[in-house]
Amino acid sequence: LVEELVADMKGRPGGLPLLQFALDRLWQRQSGRTLELASYRGADGKGGLETALNDHAEAVLAELRRDREFGAEADARVRRLMLRLVRLGEGEGSPDARAVVLRTDMRAEDWPLVERLAEARLVMIGRDAVDQETAEVVHEALIGAWDSLRGWLDADRAFGLWRQRLRTYLEDYSGKPEE
Repeated sequence: LVEELVADMKGRPGGLPLLQFALDRLWQRQSGRTLELASYRGADGKGGLETALNDHAEAVLAELRRDREFGAEADARVRRLMLRLVRLGEGEGSPDARAVVLRTDMRAEDWPLVERLAEARLVMIGRDAVDQETAEVVHEALIGAWDSLRGWLDADRAFGLWRQRLRTYLEDYSGKPEE
C-alpha cells in the first residue's frame, strides 16, 4: 500500500490534500486496525487517489438527488455552481483552476447548495479582503478527478471561455464609461 501511494504521488504538485483525502477514506474502511491495498484499489481494482475523490463526489451528488430540497434539480444546480467555481485554462497546457466567487455574485438559492457542498468537503467557504463571503472548489485535484465535473467542463468549454473573456472585458471597461 505504501509503495503504491508513493508511486501515485510522484510528480504530482499539490497532491498532499488528495493523499490526505484518500488516507482518510482508507482509515474509515480499515479492517481490524489495518489499512489494506485492496481497499485503496477498490472493488474494480482501478482505485487510487483520483478514484477516491471521484467516488466521494459522485456519492455527494447522489445524496443531493435524494434530498427533498434539491431532488431532480440536483444535477443541474450542482453543474451550474461548479462551472462558476472553475476558471478554465486558456490554451494548450494551461490547466483549469479554482475560481473564487463572491456570495453576492451568486443566486441566493445557490448558497444553501454551497453550504452542503462545503459540509461534504467539495467546496470551501471563506472571506475575501473586505470580509465578503466567498466560495471555491476545495482543491484543484477535484477538477481533474471528478468525472462528472470534467464532463461538464468539457461540454461547456467554448461558452465558458467566452463568458470568462466577457467578464474580463467588463471588468476592464467598468471604470471607463467613455469606452
